[in-house]
Amino acid sequence: GNMISVLPSGLGLLVPSLSDLKYDDYELSQLPSEILQEGTAALLAYLAMCHDTIQTKCLDLSDRGFQTMPRHIGEMLHLEEIRVSHNHLAELPEWIGTLKALRILRLDHTGIRALPFGLADCASLEMLDLDGLALLSPPAQILAKGVPIVKEWLARLREAQGGHRLDLSSLGLEDWPAQLRGNTAEGKYVRLERLNLLDNILTHLPVEICDLSTLLELSVGYNRIVSIHPKIGALESLQRLLLPFNQLAELPGTISLLQALLLVNLDGNQFGEVPDGLCEITSLTELRMNQNKIRTLPPATAQLVKLQDLQLAYNDLELLPREIGFNTSLTKLKVSYNRLVNVPSEVMNLTLLKDLQLTHNNLTGLPAVLGALAPPAGALTDLALAANQFKAPFSHILLRGTGATLRYLREQI
Repeated sequence: GNMISVLPSGLGLLVPSLSDLKYDDYELSQLPSEILQEGTAALLAYLAMCHDTIQTKCLDLSDRGFQTMPRHIGEMLHLEEIRVSHNHLAELPEWIGTLKALRILRLDHTGIRALPFGLADCASLEMLDLDGLALLSPPAQILAKGVPIVKEWLARLREAQGGHRLDLSSLGLEDWPAQLRGNTAEGKYVRLERLNLLDNILTHLPVEICDLSTLLELSVGYNRIVSIHPKIGALESLQRLLLPFNQLAELPGTISLLQALLLVNLDGNQFGEVPDGLCEITSLTELRMNQNKIRTLPPATAQLVKLQDLQLAYNDLELLPREIGFNTSLTKLKVSYNRLVNVPSEVMNLTLLKDLQLTHNNLTGLPAVLGALAPPAGALTDLALAANQFKAPFSHILLRGTGATLRYLREQI
């Protein structure tokens, strides 16, 4: 056959002068076969209708018995509205994304089961008519949030295909979408390393996440999570666990199985103590539990020999255990806005400590051995002590800065 796959829509303007058009020898693959089978009159009428869209910007193909979207529509870049309602379409093609001017797309009462990733590229799209569709993708919880979120969902999943990162943040997710489970096309994230579920409305960490065995980073902050499934212990490769600003008060004991963890962020939760399981993760280098309700720091934290950054500000701590002296890798210790009444002398062992934040506590004095942490013997260069209960002359010394404070303490040894 001939290589011509489409005809110019202007041919439709030749009616009634043109009454017989021979096209049997042409492979008009971009035109709808349903129209071609009806003969010249139907074909010319169809072309004329397509030509009219240059003015109307609207292509109405409703109720024509089409089984596929005609490929040539992807070249009609002027279209602002397409109606394919009441056809037998099985899918919407990826090339729909070439129609940057498209504002309205009516797909109601067709056989479409999933929206293509290409729809995310329809920059002007503002209205989708999906009545009567039993869509598998996107999920109902995404569809209910409107066209912008639908497009964002499709763009995020496309970006993740074959990659290592899936970003599902700020989509209003209430649970793990069904089509991301099992072996569906969108569920094959066998190499996923980073999953971002920040800023949704999840109340539980979806157990399905625990099957993503290659995860290195899991970010689920700013949700409403009240519990973590014990199966989280299966994420043996996980290095960064970010769960800030949820409603957690405990972690399952299986958290101790995550021996690759380097960072845990539990800021802004409801913990009354540091979970025992965390104290068994000897790989941990950074632990953030600011803005909780922690009253005591367990002696077991001494096991965290690689811990470099410990943040426990805005809690209810009244003392630091002597065992803090075993955390000799610490470079940063933030315990401001607590109820501390003293600092144990064992802090003198923290010779790598650079930043010590003790503001807004109930301290009346400091151990003189803290002065030994000044350079060059130590590394302490940032000591914050404001808003405590120090009295003169020490309260006046503090105003001169970290260097003067440490010199004064050293002289008291």
